[in-house]
Amino acid sequence: MDLVNYVPSIYENNISKDQKVRLHKNSFGDGYNQVAPNGMNHIEKTYIVSIQSMTKDQKDTLENFLIDRGGYKNFAWTPAGDDSERLWKCELWKFVVVAPNYYACSFTVIEDFALGEDI
Repeated sequence: MDLVNYVPSIYENNISKDQKVRLHKNSFGDGYNQVAPNGMNHIEKTYIVSIQSMTKDQKDTLENFLIDRGGYKNFAWTPAGDDSERLWKCELWKFVVVAPNYYACSFTVIEDFALGEDI
């Protein structure tokens, strides 16, 4: 399942990207430190997507998609400015009424390093 079918035009969106590095760190008594990556995929990417205006139908479609994924099923998505589609999970989203029948939305997606897409 692909997120692109559920998100309105990119021109209405604000997207921010965070990256978190997971490392093993050992400090020794003589001041020496040893640092190594924590696994093959030790750099975790997170995007926060904010949609400023969407109709009720768009909101319902996106919300149903996120509910269907349930926070544990991944989906394919290519972030704006990125060249490759990867797998993501979304555990946090919020909708706000901005006018009658118009909504704003924000959701956070975290890169999923699973071997395949959950269906």
